[in-house]
Amino acid sequence: MMTEALGEGRWRFAVQSPFTLFVELPFFATLPIERILTVDVAGFTIRPAYPFMAAFLILRRSRIGAGLRAMPVAVLVAAATILSLIATYDRRQSAGYALWALFTILFALAAVGTLSTDRGALDRWTRLAIWTGAGWSIVTVGQWLGALAVPSLAYSSVGSVPRVQALAFEPSFLAFYFAPLLMLAAGTSSRVAPPLILVGLLLTTSRTGLAGLAVGALVLLVVAPRPTRRRALQLAPLVIVPLAAILLISRFAYLDFVTKIVTLRDPASITPRLQSWTDAWKLFLARPVTGVGTGAYGAAAHAHGIDLGGATSQIKTTNLVLETMAELGIVGLVSFVLWAFGPVPELWRARAWDARARALLAAIAAAIAMFPFVQTWWVPYHWLPWILAFGLRAELRTGKPLRAAVAPSLGRPRSAEGQRSGERCQDAVGDAGARLADRRPRRPCNSIVERGPQLIEAAGIEQDGRLGRQFRHCACPACSDREA
Repeated sequence: MMTEALGEGRWRFAVQSPFTLFVELPFFATLPIERILTVDVAGFTIRPAYPFMAAFLILRRSRIGAGLRAMPVAVLVAAATILSLIATYDRRQSAGYALWALFTILFALAAVGTLSTDRGALDRWTRLAIWTGAGWSIVTVGQWLGALAVPSLAYSSVGSVPRVQALAFEPSFLAFYFAPLLMLAAGTSSRVAPPLILVGLLLTTSRTGLAGLAVGALVLLVVAPRPTRRRALQLAPLVIVPLAAILLISRFAYLDFVTKIVTLRDPASITPRLQSWTDAWKLFLARPVTGVGTGAYGAAAHAHGIDLGGATSQIKTTNLVLETMAELGIVGLVSFVLWAFGPVPELWRARAWDARARALLAAIAAAIAMFPFVQTWWVPYHWLPWILAFGLRAELRTGKPLRAAVAPSLGRPRSAEGQRSGERCQDAVGDAGARLADRRPRRPCNSIVERGPQLIEAAGIEQDGRLGRQFRHCACPACSDREA
């Protein structure tokens, strides 16, 4: 059987499944590719990730039902997409976009269903996402260094500093891809991946990325226990050093580039963005119920005398929320809000004892902070944080996450006895906890820790002081952090 080790430390895992090696891994590896390696067909860009998404959908089609139970808002999203076809300004364009949208929705359902039913799938997907993101960060660093010598390799420049986008469409899109992955890596105790992804994010020189970084980091610091906060704060020098280098190389032109967001005096970027927001609002008011049709934004703009000099396929607003409102109407807006915030309540309740919930809260916050500066809901990596979040929400609702949730807190034991104690501790929380702890406790820390003696006794573990402390940390890392 083919085996490949990915990751480092507690993140090491073996890829032993051909399905993971030939479908899941290539999907993640090709996720941010939007140019050069793409194919344009009838005005649509076929990305390299799509064949692997199609293969996943075919091979995991039986999981769609489970995905629908875990993410029922997908029905409303699909309904809004189909409803928008009724009054579209461009039937051909909207039909193509509707197929694209439904393909993305079905893939997301199959993925969420897989994560919610297959043992270990959620952790595997999280690791694949983080480490392929780290790989693309290395590509970004290489492009940035190359562009210092050959400026034509850069997307554009700020003073003497290259702006790079790897194989994404432009730097802001690459930053949107990086920022949620950075929150996932920082929130799940990885050591090597966060610095790599952070450097790649900063080298895009994207102001969109800075917004996602600031909001995501703030949320992570708020919800994380003290050890995670300390690890996150250790990344501060890695923010300061690249930013200082960029400032010096650009002779402080980058500082002016960033502050233009606040002063709104950037005619090359900020002014067109604000105008596109105004235009999108006008189109929404023109057809508030059904929208102007998914993908028909450009045709609707021409019909209302907006941007008549541009090709309809190229006219977009740079605000994902306003674009959704304009194209899908009020039904689309409601479905978008329910989709964006749907998993948040369960993740928030689990934040005290599940590192994955904390990381995904920060990843979702980072993505939402960048929504005003990106476009097109159906781009695959726009859905990735929510696929993971809805998968975790389904796991939390079934009461199965007790064993999985403690894994990030255990680390690597320093001795064989520590290994055996750690395994006994996980068994106590995972097996006895599933029987004795509340299925959906309002206060999971208190509920689990108060039953600690029962769980230890049920698992047949001797209740000495050292193991008792270890069990308490396994059951509720946040509680033991507060004790420390």
